[in-house]
Amino acid sequence: MSRIWEITYPYVFAIAAGITVLCFQWELTDVKNLSSILNSAVTISSIVIAFLGTMISILITLTTAEIMQRILKYKRGNELTSYIKHAIISGFLLSIYSMLLNMFMEQKGEISTILLTLFTLLMVLFILSSYRIIQVVARILTAVLAEQKVERKKGKDIITPKINREQFENEKKL
Repeated sequence: MSRIWEITYPYVFAIAAGITVLCFQWELTDVKNLSSILNSAVTISSIVIAFLGTMISILITLTTAEIMQRILKYKRGNELTSYIKHAIISGFLLSIYSMLLNMFMEQKGEISTILLTLFTLLMVLFILSSYRIIQVVARILTAVLAEQKVERKKGKDIITPKINREQFENEKKL
């Protein structure tokens, strides 16, 4: 059940938020500073998309890590890729929709409610999709760092030079 929830919760909450806007029949004109909110949505989604792009390059460099090998072994690579795609696509959709919505800010009535519903749905979907992939990658990076810590401990036992106390004392006297 947990895996199904992890896959679906961004969509469940996005739909719930959209239904809430529809039920209360909120309109674009009900939102104060809508222009600033739309501009912020474009900016934040652009930043997060860039972050996700950087995250992809980091994951590519970790392909030899034990955790990444387990992800591939248990065929979870497609799931990981899917999470990244959904976050990036929802971010692009939110950016484009926010820019277009600027033209319709003065709309009233049912069309205004539908426009606000779509914006809310996209915003919640993007936020939760991004949160989901960031959480997954944070767990992967934590596992990689733990793996490296274990490797370093093993390496210290092998690489650490032993000091001959007598030789050290003799050199110290000279």
